[in-house]
Amino acid sequence: MSRAGSRFLFALLLVLSGSLLAWNLSRFVGAKPQMRVATKLNFLPRPALARAMAMGHTNTLAKLRWINSFDYFAYQVEAQDDAVAGGTKGGFRRLYESLIALDPLYLPYYEHAVTTVGGIMGNHEDELYFTSLGVHNLPFAPSVWAMHVATLQVFFDLEERDPAKMEGILERWAEQERLNPNGDPSNPQAWLAALARRHFRGLGQVTYWGRVLATADKPTAPQADLARSMMQEQLARHGEHQLQALVDAAPSSVTELKSVLAESVLGLVYASPRAAADPAEPIGLTSDGSFVLRADPYGVPYRLLDGKVQSEGLVRAEARRRLAAYSGWLLSIATSRGAWPKDLDQARAWLGTQAPPLPEPPGELHLVNNRFELAYPGEDEQRAWTDEDLIRAADLVREAPPQAAPTPSD
Repeated sequence: MSRAGSRFLFALLLVLSGSLLAWNLSRFVGAKPQMRVATKLNFLPRPALARAMAMGHTNTLAKLRWINSFDYFAYQVEAQDDAVAGGTKGGFRRLYESLIALDPLYLPYYEHAVTTVGGIMGNHEDELYFTSLGVHNLPFAPSVWAMHVATLQVFFDLEERDPAKMEGILERWAEQERLNPNGDPSNPQAWLAALARRHFRGLGQVTYWGRVLATADKPTAPQADLARSMMQEQLARHGEHQLQALVDAAPSSVTELKSVLAESVLGLVYASPRAAADPAEPIGLTSDGSFVLRADPYGVPYRLLDGKVQSEGLVRAEARRRLAAYSGWLLSIATSRGAWPKDLDQARAWLGTQAPPLPEPPGELHLVNNRFELAYPGEDEQRAWTDEDLIRAADLVREAPPQAAPTPSD
């Protein structure tokens, strides 16, 4: 081939190559970046149909379908639009409804459903739907209960809107944990205790804590100690509330609490005067039929200060609970110094502005075994309500601990 022919062929190839490149690039002119996903979720059978199609291999089919959806999950992290044809339900809801129907005891399905439906798509109604399925199918899985309660609290504000309903859910969670041989009811019980302090509901939780106390293995068990302290606190608050109602309802100014024990005053608050002597009430009935003012559940008399009823035992209990934080700070400082304080004065000096305040007389602050403690002279001589008193206040009788439920298979 001549030199002119070679040049012509080269120019032709160059033009053809440029045309081919321009044709390929023309498809991207004005185009927007868009992710591609190979997995489609348009065909997801209803739960009943999915089980029938599994031909007895439900667990295997569920896991294969779940694994096959991972690239769809990655796509939705960016797209956040799981709308699919054939209905109003999103792709993720249809996916996890099918997976849970095939294998309802597989915990990761519920955890992943919460992540995708609630966390990525922001659909908290469907998130609550799956956590509700979880507590129904896996009642002994604490993580499912935690997700369920957290969803109700954070996205539905259930504690503020309906504290009684939130208490009921927390009590069921705590009861499932208590019946589980490997369970730990401390998390729901701590939430219950905090809820009771934020929302006064009278005797709303007393029955639950009374049941825990009545079925404890022994009086010194941690569960018994917790139930006892919560019942004392809530019954003391109830006593304050009831006595304050009597003080406010009295036809004349009240200077002494015992003056509200007149039947004419009791009838203004209670359905009948004798109803005031219920085991949970701060008023007792003597053998001769007269009414007396009971000590609070801690064994300390109620006080009337400037027209306000106060449970002195509750005040002392709350002060002791706050001391735990001061003892924790002291431990941190002692660890950094490599030594413990010699006495109370040195311990308070180390804490500086964070030192615990001195109690009002007759209270005394002491340092015992490197922990702050409050003492009140003569307090041991006061009669606190016994466990039987507390259990009767909850309208219960002591019973044997319940048998633990069998652990469900994985």
